[in-house]
Amino acid sequence: MVRTGVGHHGHRVTPAPLTSPWLAVGQSADRADHFIMRLTSRLVMLLMP
Repeated sequence: MVRTGVGHHGHRVTPAPLTSPWLAVGQSADRADHFIMRLTSRLVMLLMP
């Protein structure tokens, strides 16, 4: 499934030269978000009796 004209969070897709740095920033932000979610779920599992 290919979405054209709209980015990951519904933003307009910019031309290729502008896309790559923002794409990297978005991917690292998604990775950090995933990591934080895993970390918090693990902490909750540890803290729950």
